[in-house]
Amino acid sequence: MSTTGTFTLTIGSATAARFQNAAGTTTVLVVDTANTRVGVGAAPGTTFEVQGTASASYFLTGNTIQVGGFASAAYSRFGTNTATASDIATTNDLLISGNLEVDLKSYFDSPAEVQGTASASYFLTGNTIQVGGFASAAYSRFGTATTNRGLSATNDLLISGYLEVDSSASFDGGFELTTFASVSMNGASNFNINLQSTGDFILQDNGSTFFTLSDTGTLTMTGASTFSGGVSVSTNFEVTGDNRFGINAGAITQATLEVGGTASISGVASVSGNFAAGMASTGTSSFMFDTPSTTLGACMRIKDNDGSGYTYLRVSNGVGTFSTVDCR
Repeated sequence: MSTTGTFTLTIGSATAARFQNAAGTTTVLVVDTANTRVGVGAAPGTTFEVQGTASASYFLTGNTIQVGGFASAAYSRFGTNTATASDIATTNDLLISGNLEVDLKSYFDSPAEVQGTASASYFLTGNTIQVGGFASAAYSRFGTATTNRGLSATNDLLISGYLEVDSSASFDGGFELTTFASVSMNGASNFNINLQSTGDFILQDNGSTFFTLSDTGTLTMTGASTFSGGVSVSTNFEVTGDNRFGINAGAITQATLEVGGTASISGVASVSGNFAAGMASTGTSSFMFDTPSTTLGACMRIKDNDGSGYTYLRVSNGVGTFSTVDCR
């Protein structure tokens, strides 16, 4: 050993130099010249090893850092797990085997990927979000399906799967069902339903059908319907089968067409079967044939029994006259 200006050890040994206390019971510094190592507080297992707490004003390294283990990797890491992402491959990549807590903000210049469950008090992004896939699009989406409705901006959203809403849902614009029907609100606040296939539009309650609109325009309603604002029919109104149509008919409608009150017919009324009046009443039944004219009265045409012609009935001052002369 030479001490002329430098401290030189000429032997190769794991304990070539040891600095101990006066009693020789505590080793402060160990120099391993056989393996080129220095240890503080114990024999070194690496090039430079400190047993206990070490502090430094700066920590600078041109290689990786390894925390919580002694086997290094091609990337920096906390712990000894192996990276599963192929992007973690060089000295400025970092793998954290345990949990990570950040009390203040974190900034990511590139997309961040989380394998597993992540939670946050707020999620704010100036770009799109991609859920259920790794290939992003120009619009936000759940799943990896491609839009067929021209979605193109970050505030557009495509949901490839089902959507469940347990509370209310509000739509300021149109609501469209591509496969089945489109529903929209136009400028006049009308609610428009457009059936786009050959199926029917059906409303049910607990499995019972109450309203059916077929793709041919036929409307079928089961149960009583109430129209408080009136009903207008521009074509024929038909009651088929053993069904009844009552106008102010009371609790029970007893005939196919029943009118409770006065009925007025401005044109020709045609009855193909028997015509009966007063069948449901114990009072006097009456017929009234009237006209607003001050010069013309009523005329009744009756088909002859043999079907060969007609007989006409005219009434004047309480006297009825039957004739074959047309009085209409």
